[in-house]
Amino acid sequence: MNDQVQCVRNFSFLSGVVSAKQYGIRSSESLQKTVTIRDSFCRDSSVGVWDAQGGTTNIPQSLETGQLQSKWNNGNKIAVFPGPGNFPSSDNSKLNMQFNVWEVQFDVEQYKGLARRVISESHDIFLEVQEIANMDNAAKQRSLMKYSRLYRAILRASFIHSDRKDPRIEFRIGNEKKLEELYSVVELVWQLCEIVFVDSPQSYIELDNNYVISDTFDHPSIIACPIQELIEWIVWHFPQADQLHKEMILEAKISRDHRNYWPTVYGYVVTGRMNSAAELLKAAVIDSNDKSDPHLKMSELLRRMPQPHPSPEYLLKWRHWQQECRNRLTNDFQRYGQLYKLCRILCGDEKILQELSTEGVIQTWYHLLIVHVLFRNPTTKVYDLHYNIDLSIELFYSGKSHLGKLDEIISAALQLDTVRVIKEASFGFGDWWFAVHLTDLLYHCGQLKLFKLDYGSDLREYLLLEYGSALMNADLWQIGSDYLGHCQTFGRYYLARYVPRIPIDTEKKMRKVLHICEKYDLSTESLDICRERSMTSIRREKLGSALSWALYVKDVTLINYVIECYMSAYIEDGNAERLAIVDDIGTAITLTGQLAFLGKFREFHRLSNIGNLVDAASVLVLLMVDGLASKKYWWMLLLDAVPLFETDEILFDSDQTYELLRCLTEVELSLSGSSDKENKINITLQRAGKNCEVLDDAINTIRIALARNLARTHINDEQS
Repeated sequence: MNDQVQCVRNFSFLSGVVSAKQYGIRSSESLQKTVTIRDSFCRDSSVGVWDAQGGTTNIPQSLETGQLQSKWNNGNKIAVFPGPGNFPSSDNSKLNMQFNVWEVQFDVEQYKGLARRVISESHDIFLEVQEIANMDNAAKQRSLMKYSRLYRAILRASFIHSDRKDPRIEFRIGNEKKLEELYSVVELVWQLCEIVFVDSPQSYIELDNNYVISDTFDHPSIIACPIQELIEWIVWHFPQADQLHKEMILEAKISRDHRNYWPTVYGYVVTGRMNSAAELLKAAVIDSNDKSDPHLKMSELLRRMPQPHPSPEYLLKWRHWQQECRNRLTNDFQRYGQLYKLCRILCGDEKILQELSTEGVIQTWYHLLIVHVLFRNPTTKVYDLHYNIDLSIELFYSGKSHLGKLDEIISAALQLDTVRVIKEASFGFGDWWFAVHLTDLLYHCGQLKLFKLDYGSDLREYLLLEYGSALMNADLWQIGSDYLGHCQTFGRYYLARYVPRIPIDTEKKMRKVLHICEKYDLSTESLDICRERSMTSIRREKLGSALSWALYVKDVTLINYVIECYMSAYIEDGNAERLAIVDDIGTAITLTGQLAFLGKFREFHRLSNIGNLVDAASVLVLLMVDGLASKKYWWMLLLDAVPLFETDEILFDSDQTYELLRCLTEVELSLSGSSDKENKINITLQRAGKNCEVLDDAINTIRIALARNLARTHINDEQS
């Protein structure tokens, strides 16, 4: 994303709930106005921001120019201001301009609590799904079914069943209870999509090494219709019959006179559980040996219903059973009202199905659709289910359409319109979770390979970018980075924009951010982050941390600067213990000459402290004569070596002493002659809080000590 965008609507990759604050640019006044902004798009307003109430918060000055501009502020905030033009420059005439800047930031409340748990758990499954690309068709289908069920398990664990799924439910993200209802509906839709999209063999037909939906549906491996799975879907989400049966058991009264008895029997039948209905009918019979009892006859008829199966024999068995139901309808059950009604259900009587819908036994139009298919044509193929949609809606609503957002999603799924399912779910569910994970799953099934957007990349990547961006803005950047990282076209570009804006307040968090940079090859961002962290540590006088971050990215310039800070701190307080940081550097000490100097300087002090003065003197000569130490530090090294010059044992011979005197003379000449060298020494002193008088006193002390050492060496030479 460019640092400057012409209008708010260009931030289409941002999603979630945001709040805006208005500030005067010329003053530091407190908050003037707060609005709540919702939706991933700011509609078509180029002079305002679309808010959660459906209105537009206008930026007053932008009404004159007709434009908005924006800057990405600190963190994940956006500063919105009237256009055209940038923020006021250093020009004094522009500094007198007065206008307001609106700060737009995300409200992350929707990503806490229950939602955060769902996001975190589904993230692990998403990463596993990405590893199945090279599997063969059969293994891929098994894996995708497993992961689809894992997604559903996460959703199911997050909600409590409501008594009834309202098809006109309004999807809103709010408190925990609302989220439970939302995830309940999401799981309902997910299971249907799993049946018709993921667990359907036509999803995996291989054509020219691309997995696409076949245009011909007479492939021998395609089953007729997953009616059994659809029945289980209804049973799973509409357990009203079980609840009514439970009430009868608790009241210890299972009889045909109980208010729940026949609704329970009908409920079992319309959910395909014939054995349960047969057992309930048999339980209310007084004499179970009376073969003429019509209830026993109905019980036996229910038990003989063929179980759905893709074999050719199933259709013949079902037609024979259906004909028997029609014959018995008039011969055996016509005089028994409830049994007659039950037999009409088995015959697929549309009027009785409509009556059951009115009574609440059939709870939704798609429940009615499955019952209608079960008892009229159970071999209906997946791609023919949509022919029953209009009839089911008409029967359920008695000709009056009351379709809600959930109805639209389910209708699209039954029509095998994957793109419409994703579109309606994105708008209806209020966030990107469902759309992203279902799209990713269908993409790996091969059903979205041929679908391309008119802009950007494919649909999967577009949704991943939206979802990942929302998570990055909601302080879930560890999870969001993985979603962005699996976008082949624009993912790395998004990460490069987001990662530097992650607020880092602890070293542990810093390590996690650098791991993301390493994982997705963000070397430039990693370098910038470490540089910033190192400079922050320097300002806080944590030089050990500053050096460790500089070494992490192997930035020679930054390493040298940190070492200069070390030396300045040492000159100021004379504490040699701070130099112990180089003890744990290891082979990295050879990265720069300055770092090698610091290591030798540390060795010099260590040898001096343990009394190994001979080796300490050798290290000093190496630093001074061989040029390992910068000239701006020579006076300091010589000053630290004064005790070595004054020892009873002569540690420096005459040649070494003359070399040290030469070094001291060069320091004096640099102070009085070369301005460049003078500046370096003065800068070093200024950083340490010292002045030139301190240096003059140090030079005099050093000269006297060297002169004494030189005299002692001459005397010793003459005596020897």
